[in-house]
Amino acid sequence: KKKTVTKSLAKPVDQTQSHVDAVLALSWNRPNRNLIASASADTTVKVWDLSQGTCALNLVHHTSKVQSVTWNPTQPTVLLTGSYDGTAAVVDCRTPSELLRWELGGEVECMAWNLHNTDQFMTSLDNGNIVCCDVKTPAAPLYTINAHYKAACTVSYR
Repeated sequence: KKKTVTKSLAKPVDQTQSHVDAVLALSWNRPNRNLIASASADTTVKVWDLSQGTCALNLVHHTSKVQSVTWNPTQPTVLLTGSYDGTAAVVDCRTPSELLRWELGGEVECMAWNLHNTDQFMTSLDNGNIVCCDVKTPAAPLYTINAHYKAACTVSYR
């Protein structure tokens, strides 16, 4: 049999741009398949351009481990992040200094965008609460449900 050699299109990542602690979450950007976001225990979120092998954006807007990161399903430049610092943040990567932030009242375990209304997202906290927020009303969450005694490890809209 002939062996087929497949050449990778991705370039090696510059190690000087890497996270300095564990990566806790990854999110692939579906419309821009060369972009992936990583959330880390080093308190940062990085957007990687796999075609260049570089960190395209380094976000430092949390003060503790970043547990969750996910791209908005209809706005490919918008990221949702959640941290052990008890906050969720929404940032447009085109203007990273302008972000929306919510105080949630517990460490973020996981997050998901509402697929039926992509201005809203749901968050599970370490204290068992499920919190729903809307980017149109960043002053406070829409509602909180005391759903569990302890954290839920995943949330999903279907």
